[in-house]
Amino acid sequence: MILQLRGVGHAFPGQPELFSQVSFEATSGEMVALTGPSGSGKSTLLAMIAGWLVPRDGEITRLDSNKLAWVPQNPYGVSRRAALDHVVLPFLTRGIPRGAAESTAIQLLE
Repeated sequence: MILQLRGVGHAFPGQPELFSQVSFEATSGEMVALTGPSGSGKSTLLAMIAGWLVPRDGEITRLDSNKLAWVPQNPYGVSRRAALDHVVLPFLTRGIPRGAAESTAIQLLE
């Protein structure tokens, strides 16, 4: 198992519940597709898996997170994120502190 979600739920402040009780496991070599209509919380769930958002309920466990990847729905990356955020992400998923990750990312971008 490299990824496990147990009872994950989320609602943005002042909004109705986006999703609740999401549970699944992904193992090494397994491909998982996340599908649903616009506004159903797919991108929010992926942001939680990446560690960008904290779920309101439940728990997300990432092991060997350098084996996790996803293909965003647009070719330009995750909206509202700067280029630096996209370069920093792989370092954060490996447990490298944000400061060190940003320093390395800035060097790579230069």
